[in-house]
Parts: sequence; structure tokens; C-alpha cells
Amino acid sequence: HLLRLLSFKLKLCCKRIIETKCFERTLEFERRERDDLTTDLNIKEDIEEAVASIQSNLKL
Repeated sequence: HLLRLLSFKLKLCCKRIIETKCFERTLEFERRERDDLTTDLNIKEDIEEAVASIQSNLKL
């Protein structure tokens, strides 16, 4: 049971990571179209925030 639960949690995390990455790419693309220079910094911050949130989700 425990193994099945862990496997389920891991699949959920992976799914969330993949969704987040796809979403980040969409945001990155839209932002780059608007303004390349200022968005590089914003994208970096967004990705750092997303990574932090993924890491905290993995700890749960």
C-alpha cells in the first residue's frame, strides 16, 4: 500500500513538473515576443519560483 501511494505521489509530482515546464515555455515565448531584454530577468525569476514551489511540493 505504502509503495503504491509513493508511486502515485511521484507520478503526480512528475505530471505537475511537466505541466509547469510547458506553462513556463508558453510564458517565456509570449514574453520574448513582447520584450527580449526585460523579460529574461522575469523569466529567470519565474523559473526560480516554479523550482522552489516544485521542491516544496516534493517535500510534502
